[in-house]
Amino acid sequence: MADDILHAFLARLAQFAPPDEVQRTEVEFRTQFGGTTAYVKKKDPPERLAVKLGHRIAAGTGIADACEGLGFSLRTGYRLARRPWRVR
Repeated sequence: MADDILHAFLARLAQFAPPDEVQRTEVEFRTQFGGTTAYVKKKDPPERLAVKLGHRIAAGTGIADACEGLGFSLRTGYRLARRPWRVR
């Protein structure tokens, strides 16, 4: 699937850029993203997110800033804050 997306992008780029630019772009993409294998990282389980949130709050960060830094909404932060977590 990732290879199909790359080929579609390169075909679109070929309409506007010279062939050597398209080839250079393909080489850069494959070097940066590692060929044709696509990997999507799984999300952290809620327990791990609760611990990360707990560490940030214990360090003195406000819950809104901690949630923003971890990449989820304030509502999710409050939901996770109800979970039991230990900070060492």
